[in-house]
Amino acid sequence: MLRQAMTGAAGAGLGAGVARVAEGGVPAGRIWAGTDPRVRRFNTLGRTGMVVSDVSLGGGGLKNPDSVRHALDHGINLIDLAPDYGKAEETVGAVMAEPSRRAATFLTSSLCRPGGYPGHVGAGRPRAELVALVEGSLKRLATDHLDILFVHAVGERGGAADVKRVDDPELFGAFEVLKRDGKIRFAGASSHGGGLEHNIGWVIDSGRFDVVQISFNYLSGKSLKALVLRARAAGLGVITMKAHRAIDEDRAREVLGASGDELRLAAIRWAWANGADTVLPTMPEPARQLEYLRASGTTMSSLDEETLDRYASAVSSSTCRLSCGELCGGACPFGVSIADALRYDMYYTEHRQQRRAMEAYARLGEGRAGACATCTAAPCVRACPYELPLRSLLQDADSRLRWA
Repeated sequence: MLRQAMTGAAGAGLGAGVARVAEGGVPAGRIWAGTDPRVRRFNTLGRTGMVVSDVSLGGGGLKNPDSVRHALDHGINLIDLAPDYGKAEETVGAVMAEPSRRAATFLTSSLCRPGGYPGHVGAGRPRAELVALVEGSLKRLATDHLDILFVHAVGERGGAADVKRVDDPELFGAFEVLKRDGKIRFAGASSHGGGLEHNIGWVIDSGRFDVVQISFNYLSGKSLKALVLRARAAGLGVITMKAHRAIDEDRAREVLGASGDELRLAAIRWAWANGADTVLPTMPEPARQLEYLRASGTTMSSLDEETLDRYASAVSSSTCRLSCGELCGGACPFGVSIADALRYDMYYTEHRQQRRAMEAYARLGEGRAGACATCTAAPCVRACPYELPLRSLLQDADSRLRWA
């Protein structure tokens, strides 16, 4: 799916990074004709006018500046970060301090505290505190501005009620101050937890945000696909993450009789075909970057669709979508944070970020899934719209994630 560059008012005021991409021979919506694994297509990110690579770099797990340089040298021009992604901001900052790097790169970060994940800031925090958090990110990133500032992971630890973090006068005041002072260009909100559709729906309708970043993949239902199209119709840029949900090498060989490599590329193409401007995989290693960049500039084929359908049928009955979250969460009499626990288990098993997953799970406190071992009623199972065996999934997650 090729998208044409936006023109007129939407393209006005573009930063040096946009100009460098647009004037360097690869305008939005056009495919680069080379054969080596690198970015081949650039798309316009909604009304921001930013012309971004169709594959972007997720900051989770970034520790080596050389990996950042490798991504940039292969055409990736958007890096998504957060203060609670370990030392990722400092890692990228070491590269941004080099002449010419910053002008050719779009940087995003999130409103949260540095340190362990999750460091999300609750609603009602004074705008001066929020501004100071962003200034901390700018210092770590060796830059004077962010291209997009996200409200991080709306819905996590709050479901639909977490909308209060984006419907907050102090937040809006902080955005105004930061834009006025040139420290951020655009406002965004991200979500990959319970209440995603409700919370991001509010973001779209509010008219106060320019970009959404959501968990979106081949297992997503019709309502989430419709949400993406709704965001695009409202002029918002759409960044998607978690494209490779439940793709496991052993399971791929069992179901498809082949490596999961092509399945992962098909999953990226699925996101583009369903409205994503750019896909944001976690790929801290250069080898993984080269693997995913094989998809850049391509479109989903009938074979891709058939392969994803086969795999989805095999994993659908045992995979939490993570983004609905409301019915099962409200059904647990013990207060287990079901979607959060299963998402942290995903970080452990699929992203291989074991320490991050275990630390985040420990912070759930009473929301951990220890009660599932003795629960016989399992009301969460009856509430799940996908009829997943949540009790056993949560028991397995608890056994992996709980500190010894």
